[in-house]
Amino acid sequence: MRLCISGWRRWGGVFDIPGKRGQVAALQKKTESPDFWNDPKAAEVFMKNLNGVKSWVTGFDKASTEVDDLDVLYDFAKESLGGSTDETVTTAETQDLDESYSKAVEDVEALELRNMLGAEGDNLGAVLTINSGAGGTEANDWSSMLMRMYMRWGERNGYKVTVTDLLEGDEAGIKSATIQVEATMPTAISRLRMVCTDSCAFLRSTPRASARPHSRPFSSILWSMTRSTSR
Repeated sequence: MRLCISGWRRWGGVFDIPGKRGQVAALQKKTESPDFWNDPKAAEVFMKNLNGVKSWVTGFDKASTEVDDLDVLYDFAKESLGGSTDETVTTAETQDLDESYSKAVEDVEALELRNMLGAEGDNLGAVLTINSGAGGTEANDWSSMLMRMYMRWGERNGYKVTVTDLLEGDEAGIKSATIQVEATMPTAISRLRMVCTDSCAFLRSTPRASARPHSRPFSSILWSMTRSTSR
C-alpha cells in the first residue's frame, strides 16, 4: 500500500502536472482581461482549452488524495481486524478500504488512459453517420438502437452530442442519422476510435430456408473528425 503511494507521487512528472498548473495560472490570468469577452467565439475556444488543462490538474489532485487516503484507511482496517489473519473476516473498515481502493484505481487508470490517448487532434469533434442496411424494419430498429447507444456513450463521457440530421423509418426506427460529437474535453477522438473504427458494419445472423444461417449488414457507421462547432 505504502509502495503504491510512493510510486503514485512520482507520476505527477509523467503527466507534467507542475507544468499544467503553471499553464492554468497563465491562462486564467488572461481571462481577467477587461476585453476578454469582446470576441465571444474566441473566448469560448480559449475557455475550452483552459478547462481541458484544468481537468488534468483537478483529476490528478483527486486521484492523489484518494491514494493518500488509502494509507490511513489501511491502518484503520488492520486495527479493526484485531490481529486476525482470517481473510474471510470483514469489518466496516475493511469494506471502506476495499471500496476506496477500487475508486482510487479507477481514477488512476482513467488518468493513465487519458495520457495514452493524448494524440494530436484529440481536441477536435467528430461526426458519426449511421445508415440502415438490408433488413427493412428490423434494420431500422437496429440503427435506432445504435444511435441511442452512441448518444448515451457521448453524454456519459461528458461530450456534447447533437443529432444534426435524421431520417425516420417508414414504420419504426431510423433509416439514417448524423450525430455531431463536440469535444468538450480532450481524448474525444481517441475514445471514439476505441468504440468504432473508421467504418463499422454491424451484422446480424438471419435464418435462410434450406441453407445455413447467414449474416447480412443491418447497419453501417462512418465517422470523421471535424472542428468543434464552437470554434
